Amino acid sequence: MSLGLSAGVTIVAGSSDLMYVEDDISEDTTWTAAGGPYRIAADVTVEKGTTLRIEPGAVVQSAEDITIAVEGNLTAEGTASEPVTFTTAPQAPAEIRWASIEYDGASDSRLSLSHVTIERATNGITVASGAGKIALSETTVRNVERNGIRVADTSNTPKITVEDSAFAEIGERAVALTPGTGTVRESDVAAQSNDLGEQTMHRATATFVADVTMDSFRVGYRGHGNASGVKRGSIKRLGIDTDGDERVDRSLKPAVRTVGHPGSNAFRIRFNRSVTVPAGATLVAIYGGVTNPETYGTYPVAVSFERAGVEQTAGTRIPFDIYSSAGQRFGSEDAKPSRTGRLSITGTTFDAIGDRGVFVAADAARRLLNRRELVRRRARNRRRGPRRASRFGRPRRKRHLRAR
Repeated sequence: MSLGLSAGVTIVAGSSDLMYVEDDISEDTTWTAAGGPYRIAADVTVEKGTTLRIEPGAVVQSAEDITIAVEGNLTAEGTASEPVTFTTAPQAPAEIRWASIEYDGASDSRLSLSHVTIERATNGITVASGAGKIALSETTVRNVERNGIRVADTSNTPKITVEDSAFAEIGERAVALTPGTGTVRESDVAAQSNDLGEQTMHRATATFVADVTMDSFRVGYRGHGNASGVKRGSIKRLGIDTDGDERVDRSLKPAVRTVGHPGSNAFRIRFNRSVTVPAGATLVAIYGGVTNPETYGTYPVAVSFERAGVEQTAGTRIPFDIYSSAGQRFGSEDAKPSRTGRLSITGTTFDAIGDRGVFVAADAARRLLNRRELVRRRARNRRRGPRRASRFGRPRRKRHLRAR
């Protein structure tokens, strides 16, 4: 283990009170208060199998848009009087933000923060892996442009525990779990078959330049073709492609509530909750039951994305060329549904939050209980008495019989 100095840490001439970190951390390393402040001048990764320990009073100052990625372990243990601080340089303008602590660990990885302050970031902590554990205790996340903790780009969540912490001055959400999120940048409609007047499968895609949240979207063929055959059961694939590889990374099929028809040449999919497509991601819908037009040509297809009946983007018109788009093979398997349920938040305060304190959006989520509900449930179980095994091997409650 190295103390203060490590691979990627350089003392800059004339700046003996600063440690500039410019390379990835490839060996176990400890940062101390006396050895810093640590100025992060380039994106840094704590590599897999490596542990970075940060001791009380240490200050980590990141440059604009810098990410501290954790593939191994990061343990920051401050004290009430000497917290560990993640921030920008003191001379940086108020509008300058460093990016985030990005957790992308394996099953044996840990991100553990105790008596830590995270401030002046775009997102405090970004979670891109469903493995390992994240624990925050007596930690303050404040003055963050977007989210305090954001889970995205993964179909599951790791175990996340937040205890006796505080979120303040958060631009959007304090804790946002959207495992998997404007204006439409690119869009396309294609047919699997170009047979005129025949029912076939179509694929519609839309890529956004900003986050778009919707509870329904509508596809209208504008006076040509027929979409009345599109039903809930004819949706073969529906979800979000987060990395542009034309595969669905987060399925939205479990969130479909109804498929309706404003007219014979249009259909609307309604979700049972709000769905967010991130900036740069693509919404993919592959559906059967569409009847092609009777003549070849290029036809306009209108697509709208709505939330509470209000369109969330400018009107989108997609040119549909039935002849040139046909003959493509459309897959029919969706990605595994995203799941969340290993989140515990206790004794934590939320102040000056732009949107919501805690936001969860996944295909499957276990019920989240607050501390009062947990205490009440445990007390109820104690009153019911001990459990004993039944003749089938399953535990059952002991029955108390009253004399008649």
